Amino acid sequence: SSTITDLAKKIGTSKSTITRFCQKLGYRNYVEFQTLFAAEFDPKQTPSEICQRINSYYNQILAATIEMLHLDELMDFVKQILNANQILICGIGSSGLTANEFSIRLEQMGILSRAITDSHLMMMKSSMFSSKDLVIAISNSGKTLEVIKACEIAKQVGTPVYAITQKNQSSLTKVSDKRILISG
Repeated sequence: SSTITDLAKKIGTSKSTITRFCQKLGYRNYVEFQTLFAAEFDPKQTPSEICQRINSYYNQILAATIEMLHLDELMDFVKQILNANQILICGIGSSGLTANEFSIRLEQMGILSRAITDSHLMMMKSSMFSSKDLVIAISNSGKTLEVIKACEIAKQVGTPVYAITQKNQSSLTKVSDKRILISG
């Protein structure tokens, strides 16, 4: 049983990223995660049973997200992506991983995009965009200050901003033009 500081050092991330990860899994904090995970962990579980649990968890998230999506909003989002000259996708921590994955998928479709997970670089890059481009901001909490600041800068130069978040009423949704709500 390691402390959150030890774990952060071992895996090369921050304590806040670990905390957000634990919260994304439904725990209040790392200590609660450790305690309840240890109680839930059954060393007798087969790899197949573990895979089934993970699959069930992600299916629940996908089902909840689908219920939250509005088709017209999703189609507008797709049109914005297709019409943008270039796309900047901002995210930090686990949202940064999502931003990277999203950017890779867009690039595979031939859409010019770039994911940035460094706060200074995302603010600098967002100032270089125009009304013909698109900024997509990913923050589960809708409170990530660096992402919000990058969106504010993008808005100042006339760049449309889409937020992907779990929180409908947040600092991020207030600065964005439109939002896509997700479950997790």
